[in-house]
This record gives sequence, C-alpha cells and structure tokens, in this order.
Amino acid sequence: MPLRTMTTALLVSSVLSLSGCGGQVGGQGQMSNGEPLSVLLDVSPASTGATITLDIASPDGWTCRSLLTNGEAGQPVPVRRTFPIRCSDGAQGTILVTWDKVQLRQHGAFKLDNGRSGSVLFDFSR
Repeated sequence: MPLRTMTTALLVSSVLSLSGCGGQVGGQGQMSNGEPLSVLLDVSPASTGATITLDIASPDGWTCRSLLTNGEAGQPVPVRRTFPIRCSDGAQGTILVTWDKVQLRQHGAFKLDNGRSGSVLFDFSR
C-alpha cells in the first residue's frame, strides 16, 4: 500500500478515534466575505466505510450539509475529494475537501449556486 494511501487512511481513523468512534468534532469556518460560520463534523460509527456529516450554519439562519463518505473499508482514501452540498434555502453546490496529513487538518472550500462561497477547517493535531 503506498505511503500516501496509508497516511490518508490513518487520518480517517484519527477522525473516528478522536470522536470516540462516533460523535461530533467542531471546527472553524467563514464565508468569503469574512462572515463567521459554525461548522461541525458528525461521525457515524455504524457505517462500514465511515460516513461523516459536515454541517455548516450561518448566523443569518441558513444551514448546509454534505455527506463525506470514505467508500468501502480497506479501499484507498484520496487526499482530495469533491462532495455535493445542499442548503436549507435551496442553494446547492460542491465542497472540495483536502486531508492535510502533515498538519493533521481537514480543509474544505465550498461554492454554492447562489454565489456564496467559503471555507472550513478542522484541526486534529490537538
């Protein structure tokens, strides 16, 4: 197994173990205009390949959700993947998620069809 694949698989395992094999992990987020966002990863321990739900909430009242699925257990997990994201106000788009294996962080950049965009960050080094 290539080192990149093993390291990425370890990061996914870190998300699961840091959350106690299930649970929630908070992070940081902001819109491209600087508006803060509340962001949360919710790890489902019941899923074979681990399904991680990303929730984004704005102080303006809208929320967005994306399911970050890692695929089947034992399969390589890409360092960078794009997932669909849907919002409570009907907006939709994509989020590009990158696992930073050196700093143990997960970065996400999203863009919605209504023109909104922003970023999220989860730090697993602590």
